[in-house]
Amino acid sequence: MRHDDQAVSDAPEAYERLIGDVLAGDQTNFNHWNELAQIWRYVDVITRAWANDKTMPTYKAGSMGPQAAFDLLKPGDHKWYWQPRHTQLAD
Repeated sequence: MRHDDQAVSDAPEAYERLIGDVLAGDQTNFNHWNELAQIWRYVDVITRAWANDKTMPTYKAGSMGPQAAFDLLKPGDHKWYWQPRHTQLAD
């Protein structure tokens, strides 16, 4: 989904909503420590696999991802729903 410029400008800042939740005592959007520890068990395995896989495409931060993501869909004549401007693709 892509919001229009007005919706984006009206949206709360990055942490404004979370800070409001903290002040209201609402823990819905926060993990407990034991949940976080279990999540890191998975992340650590994935991170180690990525470190050993030299074929994983990389891309510049802020871009729409590697060209390989777009090439992946070409054989079935498919494409991503939202097509970025070419300048947003990684070099």
